[in-house]
Amino acid sequence: MELNMAQFWVRFDAQCSRQAEEVALSSNMEKITYAQLKQQMNKICVSLHQNGCRPGKRIAIDDVGILSKASAFLAIMRFGCTYVHMDDRLSMSQKRNLLRNLDADYFITCEQMVSEAGRVYIHPFEETSGSSEQDCEVDEEWTNEFSIVYCSGLHDGMEQVLQSSTMLMNWLQFNKEILKVPFDESLTMIGPSGMVLLFPIWLGNVIEGGKATFILKDDGYFNLGAEIEKVKDSALALPIEMLGDWSSYSDVETAIPDSLKTVITMGEHLFDSDQFKTRLLKEEIKWYNYFGYPRIHLVSSITGTRETEYHHIGRAVMNTKTYVLNQTLKPVPVGMIGRLYVSGMGTGKTVNGNGDERTTVSPFEEGEVLHPTAYLAKWNEEGTLTLYNNLNRIVLIDGIEINLDEIGNLLMLHPSVLDCWVDIRGGTASNLYILGYVSLSTHSNSFEDLHSYMSVFLPRHMQLSYIQLSRIPRDGEGKIAAQLIRASNFLSSLELKKMENSLKGKYKLDEILIYSSEESSEVDYIKFEA
Repeated sequence: MELNMAQFWVRFDAQCSRQAEEVALSSNMEKITYAQLKQQMNKICVSLHQNGCRPGKRIAIDDVGILSKASAFLAIMRFGCTYVHMDDRLSMSQKRNLLRNLDADYFITCEQMVSEAGRVYIHPFEETSGSSEQDCEVDEEWTNEFSIVYCSGLHDGMEQVLQSSTMLMNWLQFNKEILKVPFDESLTMIGPSGMVLLFPIWLGNVIEGGKATFILKDDGYFNLGAEIEKVKDSALALPIEMLGDWSSYSDVETAIPDSLKTVITMGEHLFDSDQFKTRLLKEEIKWYNYFGYPRIHLVSSITGTRETEYHHIGRAVMNTKTYVLNQTLKPVPVGMIGRLYVSGMGTGKTVNGNGDERTTVSPFEEGEVLHPTAYLAKWNEEGTLTLYNNLNRIVLIDGIEINLDEIGNLLMLHPSVLDCWVDIRGGTASNLYILGYVSLSTHSNSFEDLHSYMSVFLPRHMQLSYIQLSRIPRDGEGKIAAQLIRASNFLSSLELKKMENSLKGKYKLDEILIYSSEESSEVDYIKFEA
């Protein structure tokens, strides 16, 4: 039987009655029982109703604490509205811009903010008397209209991904029935607070009677190995880049918890997983990764080749079809690379800045709609997909989806930028940062102007590092010579700052000049003064 929203709430209500005093969710020293979770959810539903909210409205949630945020997420589901995903680490001005750009109707917050035109700020966590105990009456005609909106930027006209309740329920059912995730037991989620609602796998626990624990990674020091050692649950969920960091630790440094049965990750970060897989196999632990989430639902694993290159090898979730096609929408032969298209329940709707959905009429089945993804792929002989770097160069850094091409487009709008190319750099997930190669109208030893400009679009903890070139190398067709730029291995402004700090007291770093002549694109030097 397919799981739908009506069945979801029947199961949730049953667990809240059956296990009223059992812990449903916990984080740090806080915990909330099933009865308290339902009570808080109903209180938020009542507050939404009293503020004129109706099904289908768009609602965002501020940094109200992770357990309250989970309750608010359930309330938005129950009310049949659309949840607008927002990272807690954004500044308030960035949050206001995002609310405006995504047409959010309501903002659930603890802050005392005055509502503005077209948007209502709700404060449901204040102590009030009256109706917090009552259930929110749900009209079954709109229980399936719940959806989630994700975006990969902060500027106006950005691309949006809409995940329907049907897609979400299909995903939960796949995790339970096919992957056999032990939702009736316990789950630990590790990552930034935004991951809890970006990757809401804990919903499976609250309808199966299990418990979910959230361990939040803040912007300061975070000992991942020590946190995993303390896990006493049967399932662990975290971003794949964090798993890559963990896998680099030795067996002596990091012990795999005896209780662990399943590891679930999300993302596209590649790492040498052979030794790590051997460790998991020895401990009889299953590992599943969701590639392209939340845009598409593909389950993948990292596999190496004879050339020691690593790729994602995966399949689509149930009720989902995948196609690898050429530019004329013809299937490519097995072993040949083409663009990945998805149809069915395992794909979200991608909408551009004009509100137009990015779809293609299927030439294979009448009435079928194909969703072109941002990924390249090829079919393998055994029927699996090898997945390659995405076309739109979308990366996940510290739980935030970043479109590198959009960052480049924003840089090009700065009056001093003549040309640019944006990439990422860093050996491990904890060291990843965004790097902008820029050609400026005037030479500068400081990028403060660019930092100030880009801070409007990026979270306050995330900034670009820069390398200034006299021109950005391009090939005969005008395309960026990415391999040449990377091979040049120039020092970024972040690396220079670290070098300058390490040389204090010995040398003064006077200036860096990095340029490329018409004949060569690899000339660079650093000038020091004793």
